Amino acid sequence: MELTKLKDVMPETYTGFIAAMTGAPWAEETNLADVDDVYILSHSGQKYVAPLMRALLDSDNKLTQTTINKAASYAFAIYGQNWQHLWDVLQAEYNPIENYNMTEERTDDPSGKEITTLSHTGTDTTETTGESADNVQEYGVYGMNSTGPAPAGKVTTKSGVTVERTPGVTDTTEKSFDHRQDHYVLTRSGNIGVTTNQQMQMSSIELWKWNFWLQVFDDLDSCYCLDCY
Repeated sequence: MELTKLKDVMPETYTGFIAAMTGAPWAEETNLADVDDVYILSHSGQKYVAPLMRALLDSDNKLTQTTINKAASYAFAIYGQNWQHLWDVLQAEYNPIENYNMTEERTDDPSGKEITTLSHTGTDTTETTGESADNVQEYGVYGMNSTGPAPAGKVTTKSGVTVERTPGVTDTTEKSFDHRQDHYVLTRSGNIGVTTNQQMQMSSIELWKWNFWLQVFDDLDSCYCLDCY
């Protein structure tokens, strides 16, 4: 059986495997045709097609757009979940020298504290009792055969005076509850010291040396191409 190269089975015009994948995380990108061209022209076009791809060829040993779409669907069914996670890593924004970021948020909602209110109403008056005007009674001594008493002395008494009291003070106690919420936000971030800043920077550099699309190309090769060529 003659081995056929991937570039030789592609139709003259086509939408490539990557652009044809429905639901792929890169679906909104605008340069997918360029990525497909790189895959065929630079990365895998010279590789021999695998049995899966041969099974999709027509009588002219060519793929059609329908079979390209089918091949794209096969690959996405196998690798789609992995690609989604890798794409999320590619899109993530982070601080390369920060490996600790924690926010603690708490809201306390106590039932409230009791408030006692004293209200003072009415008119303050005083009630006084005591001595006022003098009540003087004089007395004398009558002698035998006298026509009147001889002055002997007098007795003075005080009459009591009562002042009527008007309605007085009324003290009223009212109890209520003061409702409140206490809100706390505690944020910690930075390097907890397990890894140095230099080590984290080097890890970030290694991450960006890795290329997402080259990973996708290798995964497609596992479906479409033989391991040797």
